[in-house]
Amino acid sequence: MELRHLRYFVAVAEELNFTRAAKRLHTAQPSLSQQIRQLEDEVGVRLLERSKRHVRLTSSGSVLLREARDILNRVDYAVRISAKAASGHAGEIALCSFPGADVKILPRLRPALAKELPDVRLVVHSRYVLEPLASLRAGIVDVVFTRGPVSEPDLVSEEVLRERLVVVVPAHDRLARLKTVVPKRLDNLPTVAISRTAARNLHDEVAAFYQQTKVTVQAVQTADTVLGSLSMVAAGLGFALLPDYVLSMLPDGVVTRPLDWDPEPTVTIVMSYRRQDQPPILRVFREVLRASVGTAD
Repeated sequence: MELRHLRYFVAVAEELNFTRAAKRLHTAQPSLSQQIRQLEDEVGVRLLERSKRHVRLTSSGSVLLREARDILNRVDYAVRISAKAASGHAGEIALCSFPGADVKILPRLRPALAKELPDVRLVVHSRYVLEPLASLRAGIVDVVFTRGPVSEPDLVSEEVLRERLVVVVPAHDRLARLKTVVPKRLDNLPTVAISRTAARNLHDEVAAFYQQTKVTVQAVQTADTVLGSLSMVAAGLGFALLPDYVLSMLPDGVVTRPLDWDPEPTVTIVMSYRRQDQPPILRVFREVLRASVGTAD
């Protein structure tokens, strides 16, 4: 059985007239009749009841018509989607994300992809399941979002956005009464630090800010995650310096205050991908990403 048999059968079944079906298919009626007989021989049942005046579907023909339409529609879709894939407008992008990007990037990126690239499927993995850069090199994912900077010779990394560092304190803390916090106010205060093993770049940016402002803090606790930091701050163990995406997940009794410092301290989110493997879909994805987060804070 070939696809042409199904196309010829659908035309006859819809027209219920061999002459009209042959004209629709731009073929001779005897050839069309022969194709239908070949199909019936292949299937092993009669699909059409024929007389000199009438053509009607048998019960088997009705079932085959439904399935044939579905098969032909899927084949036509496969052809169209394959052509779109060549230009990067169809396919799949697998990415590895982390909480900052989950809050700041993905809510903007997903609707933009749905609108601009409806035939692109986005598969998102968490950095808590996959190690980002190792997964990228292994080809498990196509793109990773991480804290910057990332400097690896086999990878290309682009800054996507910057986030402000904010002071996170219990609502009853004296710092919470301030509109902004001068760094010197943090001197010698207990702080909840982010583990360097868990979040090296964020840890290093915070440490660099303390060094720049000549602030000495007392790291009384270390957390492996931002959620862990927030829980410790809520328990009154100390303040934390965290990216401002935490505003979307503050527990009760915890508030944030901006830092009074120029330039405003920030941390970056970067997108990385393999230098030697840049299919068309990646180029189109990057364009949609830039447009969707271009106004992000």
